[in-house]
Amino acid sequence: MRSFEDVFAEEISGLRIATSSIPTEQAHLERCMQLAGEVVWSGSNAGNEIGRLLGSKGVALFDRVANRLAASLASEKAEELRDASRFLAWIMRVHDIGKCDLKTLRYDGSGHEERSGDYVLAKAGRLVDELGWSEENAALLVHLSRFHSHLGIARLGEVSNVFLEPVLLELLRMDTRRKRLFLDFLVVMTCCDAGASGNFDTGTFYLDESRIVFYTEIAEELFDIAETFAGSDAKSASLALLENAACFERTVVRIRRMVTAENRLHTRSSEVSGALEAVIARSLLDLQSFALTQFDHGAYVFAPLLALLADEAGGLDRTALEKFLIFLGQLCAKDGIRKTVQFRRSFSMKADLQAANGERFRSLCAAVKSGSSEKMRVVIERAE
Repeated sequence: MRSFEDVFAEEISGLRIATSSIPTEQAHLERCMQLAGEVVWSGSNAGNEIGRLLGSKGVALFDRVANRLAASLASEKAEELRDASRFLAWIMRVHDIGKCDLKTLRYDGSGHEERSGDYVLAKAGRLVDELGWSEENAALLVHLSRFHSHLGIARLGEVSNVFLEPVLLELLRMDTRRKRLFLDFLVVMTCCDAGASGNFDTGTFYLDESRIVFYTEIAEELFDIAETFAGSDAKSASLALLENAACFERTVVRIRRMVTAENRLHTRSSEVSGALEAVIARSLLDLQSFALTQFDHGAYVFAPLLALLADEAGGLDRTALEKFLIFLGQLCAKDGIRKTVQFRRSFSMKADLQAANGERFRSLCAAVKSGSSEKMRVVIERAE
């Protein structure tokens, strides 16, 4: 009898080879499986590692999601989905297989989510034919693999909720129970992924109360829009998502996430609002264009840049915030379509990219400190 691991033997082996010289990736994959195995589906997770990371308020939210998911599966007829713990283990086993380029067996973290989804999709037929899965549940595994980073990236402010549109479009194809099931699995797996990411030397990981609050809020927004527009055309639902993301209040929230997510810099909503109003009044940032722009590796640019601005000003004051927002405005899409700004080969200060990008980043800092949109544009264009 073939097993799940047999079906994905090539991908799992490839990932092991691709990460063999990257200890942090190996540790991440091992910890993902560990956390997935510790999830308590009926009762509280307060006594395990997830509970320790989330704290008392955060674990209460996590328990609500996990308990609801388990209750939904209690009457599940499909054998492959009946056991929440086993299905989560399968998700975590394949969610990062896209980090291996199967043609070269080399590690490639860029765009790995999409590749993971593609790899799982390529094996979906075998799950159905050889393991007896339903097509619906094979599709569930595909979508969870493809979208496993979406909630985490949105929390950093790198994307607006507009970039969750692919998730929304899949939800529109599901009935109410299936929508909730999908989103609950997405929240739980995102917590396992975040709890296995961070600094292994210090034991500091990217899962805390603020994250579970954000994940559940976004899941509820997606669920509500998908329910509201059930049976309607997808375009109406997408427009509603864009309208929500491009409103002034949501933009303030997104900018605050950019400022506080990695630096832990303190800034009040009123300070961000004032700076944003001033920059908009000068036509240096458009709300819809900002909502339509994704910043790949943005946290590795925004965090060190904001830290420098704060050091120079003795704190992140209104002037420093305005300079930062002018910089964001120069990056935004101008043609009404979605745009991804790729920082990996330009300004990203992730540890393994600092040597290659250091000089460009220093030029960017000087331009942003000047407050001149023209100087910022020149530096950005040179890096493209």
